[in-house]
Amino acid sequence: MKEIKVKFFIKSQLGALIGVAICLIIYGLGGYDELLTDKPAFIAQFIGSMLMGFVGMGGSVAYEIDSWGISKATLVHYVATMGIFVLNCSLLHWFEGSALLISIICMTIAYFCIWLVNYILGKKEISRINSDIEKMIREEKEGEHL
Repeated sequence: MKEIKVKFFIKSQLGALIGVAICLIIYGLGGYDELLTDKPAFIAQFIGSMLMGFVGMGGSVAYEIDSWGISKATLVHYVATMGIFVLNCSLLHWFEGSALLISIICMTIAYFCIWLVNYILGKKEISRINSDIEKMIREEKEGEHL
């Protein structure tokens, strides 16, 4: 459990930094020009972006809790990530009305695509490891017969 806490700490901090970096990029592209005169609102955008990264990356440790399984880990991570996203959208006016619904659909599709790629890569890695184990067992058996 301590290992998972350490991974959560590292991943969540990295996610928070990435969130702030994305916020800075959006600012650099002129995304927050109207907020420059409203410092509390401008700071809130940074905090919201930081929390989005913190929860998204930090929450990914759910997949490393062996007792949970893939379904529970996916559900917990998705709900946490989508929850902070919807909260940010509501409080920080990222998306409103039909744009919020469209962004939730897009986030869900992106989440599923990323999950599917990771699932396929994980399955390939498991197959490779199983193949290596089978090869080692065959070689060990061949060595015993000599």
